[in-house]
Amino acid sequence: MDIRGKRDTSKKKILFDIAEIKDVMINLYRDVDPKKKKDRPQIVGYVNINTNQILSRHPVER
Repeated sequence: MDIRGKRDTSKKKILFDIAEIKDVMINLYRDVDPKKKKDRPQIVGYVNINTNQILSRHPVER
């Protein structure tokens, strides 16, 4: 059983069985025309980032 500590206030809580996150997916949206407020934002693309790249000391540009 995997036990990890959580601290969001002065109270400490323990969380059990948290899945390891390997990739983070970020969706990129374009702003719609302000005249067409009913339209939904259009997705332009997405970026997958490995958590090892986020946690490393050397930044990676995409």
